[in-house]
Amino acid sequence: MKTPFYKLIQADINEKFKNSNIVIWYDCKNEFLQEFNLYDEQGVNKIAFEGSFIELRYKILLADSELSKKWLIYSNVENRQGFLTEFEFFGDTYIASVKDILERYYRIDFGQFDISTLEERLHILKRLWDIIPENVIRSLSQETLDDIVLTNGFGYVDISKEYTILKYICETDKYDSILEEAKIKDKFFEFLSLEYGINVSDFNSKDKIAKYIAESLFQSELIQKSRNKDIRPFGIELNTNKIMNCVQLLETWANHDIYREKFIEYSKRVSEKYMINVLNEMELDELFAIEYLYGIEEILYKKLEIQIFKDVHDSYLIKESLLEYLSGQYVKEEKKNYQYSDIEKGIDIESLKTQLKDLSVFIDIRRRYYFSKSRIFNKWNILNNIFQLINMLYKFEEEFKTITSNMDNIISLYETNNWWKIDLLYRKVQEDYTLIDDFISRLLNFVNKKYYYQYLKPLNEEISNIIENRHNYEFKTDIQLDFWSKYVSNSNKKTAVIIVDAMRYEMGKEMFSMLNEIENKTIVPLIASIPTVTEFGMASLLPNGNTKLIINEENDTIKIMDGNFNYPLNNKSERIRFFLEISCGNGVVKKLNEIIDIPMNSLKGEFENKDRILIFSNEIDEAGHIEDCSIQMFPGLLNKINSAIKKLVQIDIEKIVVVADHGFILTSGLEEWMKVDIPKDLDNIVKKRRYTISRNRVEGNYISKSAYSVNYNGDLYFNFPRGINVFPVSGGIKFHHGGISLQELLVPVIVIEKKDEKVIEVYNPEVIEQISLVDIGLDIDFTQNKVKDIPISVKEQIKDYIDKSNLNKKEKKVLELFLKASSYTDSEIQEICKEDGIKFVSQSVMAFMQEFISKLNKEGYDWIGFKVVGMSTYEYYLK
Repeated sequence: MKTPFYKLIQADINEKFKNSNIVIWYDCKNEFLQEFNLYDEQGVNKIAFEGSFIELRYKILLADSELSKKWLIYSNVENRQGFLTEFEFFGDTYIASVKDILERYYRIDFGQFDISTLEERLHILKRLWDIIPENVIRSLSQETLDDIVLTNGFGYVDISKEYTILKYICETDKYDSILEEAKIKDKFFEFLSLEYGINVSDFNSKDKIAKYIAESLFQSELIQKSRNKDIRPFGIELNTNKIMNCVQLLETWANHDIYREKFIEYSKRVSEKYMINVLNEMELDELFAIEYLYGIEEILYKKLEIQIFKDVHDSYLIKESLLEYLSGQYVKEEKKNYQYSDIEKGIDIESLKTQLKDLSVFIDIRRRYYFSKSRIFNKWNILNNIFQLINMLYKFEEEFKTITSNMDNIISLYETNNWWKIDLLYRKVQEDYTLIDDFISRLLNFVNKKYYYQYLKPLNEEISNIIENRHNYEFKTDIQLDFWSKYVSNSNKKTAVIIVDAMRYEMGKEMFSMLNEIENKTIVPLIASIPTVTEFGMASLLPNGNTKLIINEENDTIKIMDGNFNYPLNNKSERIRFFLEISCGNGVVKKLNEIIDIPMNSLKGEFENKDRILIFSNEIDEAGHIEDCSIQMFPGLLNKINSAIKKLVQIDIEKIVVVADHGFILTSGLEEWMKVDIPKDLDNIVKKRRYTISRNRVEGNYISKSAYSVNYNGDLYFNFPRGINVFPVSGGIKFHHGGISLQELLVPVIVIEKKDEKVIEVYNPEVIEQISLVDIGLDIDFTQNKVKDIPISVKEQIKDYIDKSNLNKKEKKVLELFLKASSYTDSEIQEICKEDGIKFVSQSVMAFMQEFISKLNKEGYDWIGFKVVGMSTYEYYLK
């Protein structure tokens, strides 16, 4: 273990004390005060000069008038006036020198070093002493000393000279002063020129140098991605042979945890400054591969708009339009009238349909690039959802033609044909309303109409016909009335039931996908009670012994009662009271927020003697009753449920069931054609947009069902507008529920169940006579030779190599990845390693993998290959 630097000085001073009781330590440049403070030799008194020699002498003589004790006197001022002369006469003086100490204790010969800058550099080495490996100190040379100084102030471990360039760009004032202090700026600029081909000799200002280096790095990617290596859109001359070095450094910068913000700032700045030059010098198709220039995202986005709304596909014309856009002329062009055929709000539908596959692939690839992946430019993600949605709507049109009029069949197709994804994608698009600009808005006008007319309307008119023509409310698919007996009562396990307000089936599918780490989970659809509102859905989900609820009218108000005990279930407090009473002390009720907020140990204690845990969440439904802002609450709600589930799993709840009271229809707004009049002679008790409850039955342009036909006991009638129509009643514009659309009816049941621990019986094999190899014509040598011929798999070789080799953390982690899967992209390696606290700071993944693969090959292990996939992405694979 390397000796701390202050201990080396302490050893020097202790040698002085062998001949004297007093040592005066002169440190006129204040370079060794820390070492003085750390000096801790037993029996030695320390005192420091604090501005008055008289006071210093007084303190010493007061404590030791005979000067019989050992004194270490520290002074940062020379003894010019003779105040310490008598102490010098009785004692000895000491002046610390890093050079002398290294010569004495490490036998370093400084004869070959640059003496003019040696003192400054050695003091920087002293500041970094504790983090510099001892072997580096023992083999110190001019080159290694320069390396240490270049990386000064930012640590030494996992730092390379390349990394110092990023420091100069991002911490210009600080790092420039360090280079000045160490008199090594010329070395830094020499390294910049030799390794990266960037010459800054013409600049005097440090800020101009930093800006020039940054712009050089951004231009290097453009040169790399262009077929013409002579382009210089920023007007900066670069050595073509050093372009790859610059690109790798740019990538390291982009993914750096600390300097990432500065990277984004520079990327936006150079985009604004040079984008016209980039367009003029590069071909249109070459722009697709550019990853780190922010302005490219907006240009490619605008290119897509031109293709879709102007139906222009000629590269020259697109480029011309983009240049007009950048120069401000495009705004005027937008005001011109363009002539199209078969146009829907400026979209050539037939042209879009033929381009759909290519456009979708392009958008999907682009959203995986840096600025989209980093959630800085989010428009590719919303466009990806829109184009997926359009594609699925076209597929639905074809699939729906062969549908049979049967509820269970439609639910099965909704699941197996992924129609639920149409609703999920539409919701995602609505959630991203903050990103909606004119381009996306015009696309959404097209999507909205297609979603309403080609999907929601035909699908739900079919559902309406099925329900209208049924005389009961029984299906092969489970209904809410049977929920408790089928999913809760059938088990003696401690069970938590999370009832979520207004979570339709597609949200359940998204929720299910968030539970990757949890095993033994299932999801199935459940048909909600109608009307699809909280009062009826929640009451149906409670323990009821499969008995129908009782629905009556009392004082112009609907009353819901349990069918067994006539227990009122009209509001949340009544439903909680009912659940706790029939649970006989084994039940407990919590809000979803309480599960999140209560500490784990406290929660576990509260549930210790409880077999049934009921958890309510009604954030969405409450928001929907107030306004249509509930759309933006969906992501947060799903995350809450996810957190609650994981917490319940951690406190050993054996079974968790997630269910909802009803779903909803999501639209972008109401249209006049959706409204259905209510007859004046219909005696309504309740009037809502998606249903009414009446005392009588009157024929009209809607569906009327008796209470008994939809599984209730009572004499009332439920009236529903067909499909996605609404009654002319006040309410939300985008968020509807209460009706009989598939989106309102179908809710998820997610079941997570702890595996039963099986008792494994120990197998005791019978002792039988061993077969002799000789008896069957084989000898031992034969079998041994055969064993030798069996090849060891690559993964086994890697596992053996990991166990036997002295690998660093990064090398070990990368090899362990290939034990789990056979291929990874560079970004996947970076993300996975980051989760384990392993960062690629001084090198990009690409640079590290290149070195590591080379190292393995030299050792005779040709295990890992690589290839370029999609622009600047590398994929590494087991051979």
